[in-house]
Amino acid sequence: MLDVEICLTPHGHGCDDEHKPFFLNTAGHSALVVFDLYHTTLSYPNMVPDRYNEIWDIYILERLATLGINHRNYTGNEELISRFQSDLDGWKENFSGSGEIPAYIADKIVDYCRSLIEIVKGKGAWHHYVVIEVPFALSLSRLTRHGVFIDRRKADLFLSFAPTARNKFVNQLRRAGLDSTADEDLKQWLIDSGRVELQQLADSGQYLNYKANVSLDPVFEIFKRLDKLKRGHKLVQCINLGRQDLYPSYRTMGTDTARCTCRKPNVMAIPKELRPLVIPHSASWGIVEIDYCQMEVGVIAALAMDRQLISDFNSGDVYQRLASFLSIERDLAKKVFLSLIYGVGISTLTRWIGGGDNTTTKQMMNRFFTRYPKLQDYLNELVQQGREHGFATTVTGLRRYIGTERAGILSPERLRDWETNWFKNYPVQGSSAAVFKQSIINIERRVSVREFRLLVPMYDSIVFEAPLNQLQYFIELVSNEMRSAMQQYFPVLKPKVEVNDFAVQYWNSKDSLVSFNDFLANPLDGIMPGINKNDDWSQFL
Repeated sequence: MLDVEICLTPHGHGCDDEHKPFFLNTAGHSALVVFDLYHTTLSYPNMVPDRYNEIWDIYILERLATLGINHRNYTGNEELISRFQSDLDGWKENFSGSGEIPAYIADKIVDYCRSLIEIVKGKGAWHHYVVIEVPFALSLSRLTRHGVFIDRRKADLFLSFAPTARNKFVNQLRRAGLDSTADEDLKQWLIDSGRVELQQLADSGQYLNYKANVSLDPVFEIFKRLDKLKRGHKLVQCINLGRQDLYPSYRTMGTDTARCTCRKPNVMAIPKELRPLVIPHSASWGIVEIDYCQMEVGVIAALAMDRQLISDFNSGDVYQRLASFLSIERDLAKKVFLSLIYGVGISTLTRWIGGGDNTTTKQMMNRFFTRYPKLQDYLNELVQQGREHGFATTVTGLRRYIGTERAGILSPERLRDWETNWFKNYPVQGSSAAVFKQSIINIERRVSVREFRLLVPMYDSIVFEAPLNQLQYFIELVSNEMRSAMQQYFPVLKPKVEVNDFAVQYWNSKDSLVSFNDFLANPLDGIMPGINKNDDWSQFL
């Protein structure tokens, strides 16, 4: 019989009188059972996970056991529902005042863990769990426990500006006949006014993709910037009165691609224009961001084993090489590449490249795949295998499955198209997420938290702070570990990273210093003049 220690703390809460942990004490401790290892180790910084032979994280195990099948496009549910958390709420009334878990409930918890482990092993994901997810949760907890510091002066300036800016946006929309900022109302207004057709709109399930739709109508630029205001406002509102520090809550498997996500506040969603809100915790420290260059392009090149694409990736800028081959601009080549590997429809791609009919677009697609023939074969194989087996797989063996429920969120045709797209992109995004997590694990093993703080794990970039007199040392260390992690899984690649240390006194955008004050003063700068060409926008510009 495996001896276990069970430590359960409410998701995202520390240890206090209101949120008291519950323990099962046994003679020996061979396994540690937790719900959400990341938050548990934040709550108990003195915990020593290394003394256990195994760690059973119910949160991660549940995610791995059900990966993909609980997506909202299948179930209609926005929030993932944990069976364990639901059961735990009913059990708590039987817990003793000392916090001890009754033996019969402990047995249920252990049995549930064992059942999850069997499912995860049956899906081939146990290795991924042990090698990636558990170490990542521990590393993330250790590196981010100090939180993020915010420039209080800039935060107050933003709060004073945001309501006025929003009112200007909303008033301008009302003048055009749009009285709501809800997506459904925007869709209906666009269709009723004859500006677009429903099939032209790019969305993500039930959400409109403002950025992808900007070429359709200037109104999407307004909504995109309104969204930036909302995200900035949510962030600033999380600052406690008189303090500067924020403590984001991470979900180590927040998406079906196993990417880490963030909330309360979501520092990963801070718009580039507002990133200067984030500052070092000390004037003697600086902030640096290091970004993988064209990470997912390299991953798909290696997965497809397309020699030309691997060569393009290893020798420089893939998008520039493709642009030269197709005789188009680099930005357009980037859109072509990403749209073809992520399943953007031909009509949408035609609109992105300047309109006209689809004939030119088809010719461009054919030329694209003459340069990368193995890539086309690989994408076709992914769809075929996905339909045949009901799942897609990452480089670490993680599988995302087709769901069995049909909530009617999407029509059968659109649901099938959506599945076809994720058959193609899940191996790329899921493998990229594993590589990124591996880089965080490797870095944490090399640094001391007294000299290095992870501020934001940004999908494919690492934002950190360190003492100014050690910044160069950590820039080289982080860069080397990021490249090493990618080569660990894809030895054929020669990955590159981009270092942004342009203005270390605060977090700035990837390639240039963003003027925070300019954004506040001119939130509509650069937008096409007016939703209605007869409107006077001079007062906003």
